[in-house]
Formats: sequence, C-alpha cells, structure tokens
Amino acid sequence: IFSYFSPVLFLWNLTMVKDIQNSGAFNSTGGRYYPAEYFDSGAYKKMSIHTYNSGGQHPLADRAKKLRTEGILIIRFELPWDIWCGHCGAHITMGIRFNAEKKRAGHFHSTPLYSFGLKCCFCRGRIVIETDPEHRDYKIISGARRKTKTYDASDDPNVMAMPQPEDSAKLQADPMFRAERAEQDGER
Repeated sequence: IFSYFSPVLFLWNLTMVKDIQNSGAFNSTGGRYYPAEYFDSGAYKKMSIHTYNSGGQHPLADRAKKLRTEGILIIRFELPWDIWCGHCGAHITMGIRFNAEKKRAGHFHSTPLYSFGLKCCFCRGRIVIETDPEHRDYKIISGARRKTKTYDASDDPNVMAMPQPEDSAKLQADPMFRAERAEQDGER
C-alpha cells in the first residue's frame, strides 16, 4: 500500500503528468490555446488574445456600445416597488425587470449616484430612477410616480390591540376586570 507521500507514488504521478504534457493536451503556454493565425498575422503585437478572438469587441458586446461615448451601460433593472406610469397611467408591479440604461448621475459625498433610464412596458414612455444613498432608497426623477401602500391595523383580525397604561393598572387591581378581559381574549 502506498501512502500519499510515498516516493514511488510521487514518481508515478510525475511521469503521468509528463505523458499528458507530451501528448499535446497542454501546450507550452500553460494550458491556453493560441491559434497559429494569432502569431502569423502579427496580431499578438497589437492586441490581446481575447480581443483577437472576439473580433475587437468589448467583453459586454452590445450592452456596452454606448459606454465609451456616452458613459451608458445596459443592465437588467428590477423595480424595487410598485409604480404608476406617468405617460399612460398603467400600474407596473414590483419585481418587473427592464433593460435599463445605467449612467453616473453625480456624487453624494464619496458615493456615486447612478441613474437608470427604462421604458414603460405598455407605452414605451421613458422612466428615470436614481439611487438615493442618503435615504438608502431609490427616487423617481421623471416619467412615473411611486405607489404608496397604506395599512390600517384596525381592519386586520389577526392584530391584537396593545393594552393601554390605565388598563394595565386596572388589570392588576381589579380581579373582575381581569376575568372579563380574559373572557374577551378567549372569544378572539
């Protein structure tokens, strides 16, 4: 039985690695394949292998076509809350994803502000949303308004009312009041 650090096992692994290297599965560049045309055309003097293989395009391809000229990158943006479109009045729900144009809009102290321009999925009207690091949120700049959800706890049968301070003093002092309150709690 050979242990992991056995010299015989080590030599066997070493000869196996040499056989694999000599078989052509690896080349002298450490495992990366560079086509012969890359060297024959002289491209290695002008561009990286990635630029050569991609035809000179940016790694993000069409998503970055405005990046160099206008500073805009196309990203997938998911709405953080429900909104009403300002152009057609349609309700757009939270979680809908858009192809948005992301660009830098300024700074808040040292934090960059980003602006996201997206189009309404119903009327194609432009909606602009910006980051708001001061309030740890987003804010709508133009094209829509945020839907505010209000909640009234008195309508919810699962919510129990908090005891008032005068009720807690009365609960401790009056045993009849305590019995009536326990009966009311049992009915709920």
